[in-house]
Amino acid sequence: MPNRIQRKRTKGFKLPPDCVYVGRPTRWGNPFNFRPSEFCWLALGYGCRGDAAGRQKASVIAYRDWLTAAPGKVVAEYERGTVMQNGAQKVDIGPRVKVGRAPTLEEIRAALRGHDLACWCPLTMPDGSRCPCHADVLLQLANA
Repeated sequence: MPNRIQRKRTKGFKLPPDCVYVGRPTRWGNPFNFRPSEFCWLALGYGCRGDAAGRQKASVIAYRDWLTAAPGKVVAEYERGTVMQNGAQKVDIGPRVKVGRAPTLEEIRAALRGHDLACWCPLTMPDGSRCPCHADVLLQLANA
């Protein structure tokens, strides 16, 4: 089974030969960057905490939702935001996120199946648990 590899800037570090980099600037990168604290409300909307770890987890959930749209449905533009409502009055809270078309499952499988994937995300959190990363989502979808 392919693995996720943490890309590093240390001297002498090289990616294995059969590894694909899936960071933000690539086609496979996660367009949902919830790192800024203003995204805490959006993280809460995904059922995660509003702290840095919760926002990272929420960005991975948003990425999975974006990639796994209903079968046969092509999402040309995905938009997500947080709205608070009291009766007929609605208030947008925090920023909205808009992204374009997601790669299809067939495209993901054709390009990434059988390859290790590299991203900048650490492999573990300070508490020892596995750090959520969009590369794990891609590994699961590509090799299912």
